[in-house]
Amino acid sequence: MEGGVTIHVPSLPLVEIMLVAIAVLLWRILLAIHDGVRLLRALREDVKTSNLVQIRGAQEPKLDRQNRYPVDYGPTRSGHQEGDHGEPAAIGTSGGLGWSSEQPARPLHISAGHFRKCLTGDDDVDVALFIAACQNYCKVLALIGPFTLLSIREVHSNMKKIEHSFELAPVRYRSMRELLEAESAAGMHQPGGLIVDPSAAMGLLWARRGLAFWIHIFRDLLAQYEARQGGAGGPPDGPARSGSSSPRERAEVPTLKEVVEKGYANSLGPFNGWLSQNSMALAMRAVPAEFPQLAPSVAELIEDLREWSDVVEQLVRRMAAMQRELDLEDTRKSI
Repeated sequence: MEGGVTIHVPSLPLVEIMLVAIAVLLWRILLAIHDGVRLLRALREDVKTSNLVQIRGAQEPKLDRQNRYPVDYGPTRSGHQEGDHGEPAAIGTSGGLGWSSEQPARPLHISAGHFRKCLTGDDDVDVALFIAACQNYCKVLALIGPFTLLSIREVHSNMKKIEHSFELAPVRYRSMRELLEAESAAGMHQPGGLIVDPSAAMGLLWARRGLAFWIHIFRDLLAQYEARQGGAGGPPDGPARSGSSSPRERAEVPTLKEVVEKGYANSLGPFNGWLSQNSMALAMRAVPAEFPQLAPSVAELIEDLREWSDVVEQLVRRMAAMQRELDLEDTRKSI
């Protein structure tokens, strides 16, 4: 058209752009592989440490950070009562590998009491008691088997993130709501639930998801134990062994590994990236054949599984409600 204006747009260097994009992707993949190798090496070292502690019954020095928020452990299997500053018998380098012969007779019942103390008012959580409950719950996890070492490492990592903000004002920030509101008011996080990492909000988010993982597992185990108690496969307080039922019944009962896999798929799985999923798959290879007897009788174990699940589910709901209300529900996947 006469008198028109012609605009010349230079051609884009498509080859150069593609090369840059490929280079960036390769760089991110290399970083992920490096982190994965480091994590797997650490996990392998933790397994070795756990085995050594269990075989030798070694006792490590008291870890100050682990005892910053002392709690009552309750009566032990040997009949002793551990006070507020009592220390379990076998503390390992991963933050507490178990109570050995001095573990509480009903560790899940004691842990439920720790988490119950976290609940304040109608909708808040005491941060200091929450940290203490999570740290001591790691000792319960260690009793379940070496496959929990990855979960234990995640708990301690999350607690460090929470403590970093909490210790800025330990009195004021005992309220989880005030702690989260303070981070939001400081502009640490972005709209749409984009949480900065590390932060207390991120630590609380993943701590909550980790607890939800165990709620799923314990609910399924509870259903299995209750079904066995209601059947004709032995006395009520006898061992709940798969051998007491017929081959057909045993085939219909999920194994502990299947229960763990289902719990992971319903909690952490949707938020874990490729590296985290593969690390968890590796840890699941160490899942034992049966859940340990964490109570003097099956009836008490059923009671403790129900109590722990009910209390922690109430806690998790409070935490989820707070984070959603404050736009701190980050749904992005981890690495």
